[in-house]
Amino acid sequence: MQESKNIIKYYFAQEHFKLIKGDTFRVLKKFEDKTVDTIFADPPYFLSNDGITCSRWENGNRNKGKWNESASLKYKHKFNKKWIRECYRILKYNGTIWTSGTLHNIYSIGMALE
Repeated sequence: MQESKNIIKYYFAQEHFKLIKGDTFRVLKKFEDKTVDTIFADPPYFLSNDGITCSRWENGNRNKGKWNESASLKYKHKFNKKWIRECYRILKYNGTIWTSGTLHNIYSIGMALE
């Protein structure tokens, strides 16, 4: 992976694998075009809406933070197109992008990838 002169901090790194934790729109700008082999993205699911969730048979708060608040379909799709466009810019021509999601956001991600 060839980075630009901008400093990138890695959350975890090995010889051929680097994991970056950070704000997508800040971190991706630091990479040169067409220099990344694989991207795994875990974008917001837009689930924080003061609801509850059940994990290990216990109720819990579903609010993860401002970045994950419920949003309109228009906002979600604009957001997804923005980060995917930046991923496409840095992804090599034969590169791969993997993404996780829930039904709350995955269909917008699929449309943005097309």
